Amino acid sequence: MFFAVNDLSGDIIRIVSANNDLYEIINIVRVPDIEKGYGIRHGAFYGEADVEALYYLVDYELSNKILSFNIKYRDGNLELEFIHSISTF
Repeated sequence: MFFAVNDLSGDIIRIVSANNDLYEIINIVRVPDIEKGYGIRHGAFYGEADVEALYYLVDYELSNKILSFNIKYRDGNLELEFIHSISTF
């Protein structure tokens, strides 16, 4: 099981593994330079029930945008690959 912790002021997403109840940060994902400065706020894993999530979606605090990331599961790690951003309007 994984958690994604969005850092509002740092423009990063910390991936935390809950395996073996250790709750360790296993990955830090940086928001692309062209998307920095708006404060990533809320995020949601998206995919079908009972299947590993396929996408991670994040919205901004200071802008009307949503970022989307592909999720890749590798060697007990969760990696996020930026796809694109889209306006909420």
